[in-house]
Amino acid sequence: MHVPTNRGIYTLVTAAVSAATDIRMGVITDGQAFPDPAAIVDMNFVSDLLAVATEAQAAGYSRVDLANVTVAEDDTSNAVAITADAASWATVAEGESWAGAFFYLQNADDSAAVLLSVHRRDVAGTPTPLPTNGGSITAPGFTYSFQRPA
Repeated sequence: MHVPTNRGIYTLVTAAVSAATDIRMGVITDGQAFPDPAAIVDMNFVSDLLAVATEAQAAGYSRVDLANVTVAEDDTSNAVAITADAASWATVAEGESWAGAFFYLQNADDSAAVLLSVHRRDVAGTPTPLPTNGGSITAPGFTYSFQRPA
C-alpha cells in the first residue's frame, strides 16, 4: 500500500512551485474543434496544444503572467492546491470566440514551455465560447489541485 501524506505532497509541490514561479495563461478560440481530453493529457508543451488549437489573436489580447502564486495544504479535504489570481484584459477587440484557456510555465519558447492544464469554457456543463465584444474580460483564477484518495 502507498499512502502519500498531505504534508508530503505539500513539501514536494512547494519544492517546485513558489511565489516566484512564472505561471502564465493563454486563450484558445473556437477556430478549431476543442482538443479531446484524452489527447490533452499527453501534451507536454504549449507547442503541442497550439499544433491542434488556435490561440486568440484579437487586438488587446496577450498572454498573462499570473500574480500571487500560492501553495496551500488542506488537511480537511486531503488536498494541496496551487492558486493564482485571475487574468484580465482591459479591452479586447470584437470578433473572436474564446473557447478556453491554457496554463503553462513560462519559457523563452513554446516548445519548452510546460503545459500545466487546459480548460474549456462551459456554462452548466455545455461548451460555451465567449464572444469578444470590444470590452474588458476577466477570466477565472487558476487552481491546480493534488488530492490524496480518502
